[in-house]
Amino acid sequence: MRTPPRILFASYHGYFDPASGAALATRDLLELLAVNGWPCGAVCGPDLDAPPSADRAAWLAALGLSVTTKDVTAGVPHRLFHVAGSVRATVFVPAGWAGNRPATTAEADEFIGFFCRVAAAFKPDIVLTYGGHEVGRRLMVAARELGAKVVFALHNFAYDGPAAFRGADAVFVPSRFAQYEYARRRVTAAVLPCPFSWERVRAMNVSGQFITFVNPVPDKGVFVFARIIVELGRRRPDIPFLVVESRGRADWLARTGVDLVGLPTVHRMANSGNPAAFYALSRAILMPSLWNESLGRVAAEALVNGLPVVASDRGALPETLGSAGLCLPLPAHCTPESRLPPSADEVSAWCAEIERLWDDAAYHEDRRQKSLAAAGRWRPEVLLARFEEFFHRVAGT
Repeated sequence: MRTPPRILFASYHGYFDPASGAALATRDLLELLAVNGWPCGAVCGPDLDAPPSADRAAWLAALGLSVTTKDVTAGVPHRLFHVAGSVRATVFVPAGWAGNRPATTAEADEFIGFFCRVAAAFKPDIVLTYGGHEVGRRLMVAARELGAKVVFALHNFAYDGPAAFRGADAVFVPSRFAQYEYARRRVTAAVLPCPFSWERVRAMNVSGQFITFVNPVPDKGVFVFARIIVELGRRRPDIPFLVVESRGRADWLARTGVDLVGLPTVHRMANSGNPAAFYALSRAILMPSLWNESLGRVAAEALVNGLPVVASDRGALPETLGSAGLCLPLPAHCTPESRLPPSADEVSAWCAEIERLWDDAAYHEDRRQKSLAAAGRWRPEVLLARFEEFFHRVAGT
């Protein structure tokens, strides 16, 4: 058997960010590798998509993590949060850090120095990273100087060309759609959808109480969702909706310009880091995304739960869902930057599909079985084998 390479994740972005799909994907990947005998560790900075907390230790503990802290006063004062587990991780937070902002030059220097000390002790064969700011570019240079190969996990479409990846030995993306899009930008990338923990996302029982929409922000389609719930609320007040907060809060609905007064059918759930909790309550998932999804993690997780997904046809969503999903078009004027809801006619097909899934038990069961069948290609062991081969190839082992 080949000896597994040692893998250290490093980024100024938060490794334990529950609102970041990239962070969730990275944690699930490293934890799966670790339980299969791969030596894995992680070091990260303070940046979060989730709202920051003044008490980082309590915030991490609320995620179910075992945390110890150490204050460092030399150089740039900072606090280290050491997190125990199958993947030991350390979070670096500068003193006085109170929200997402670029690192100062002194903070960046301190973080890179801290990374180098961790890497010198861990001796990684591969440093896995993501993030496009200056700290990330410096980190890749430092990793190579320490003799490690650098792998860049590319989870979005925020990069215009190959310049950001010159410090990387390999790049991977989660879908063929993303690979094609980056090939147009002269970036060569392997296709490797990150595995996710079925134990965490799969509900023991699915009650089917709600039509569920996750992450109410403009690029995920909150303006489209607002129009849908108004139209159905008028004629089908018996169909309840669940809004699950993530980067976006439910108050985005009040900012859409759609009159939601009197709608009794919309319920809210805060982001708990436990997706099985909202999948357990769902009858179907709505994904009216307006941007080019590089994968659509919620779509894949819904399949595992046998939940029909009604999604837009943008980005990788048709690829992620395959024959199990129903991908509907949205008007071209609906973009991540637009702030105008579609008309009632423009969401009529969405409303009709929701009504059919709610009313027609045989149709819903057929879609449920197709979802469960399609979930097989997302099994952790299937995706693990692809990553193991990829990392062995990068490390030359």
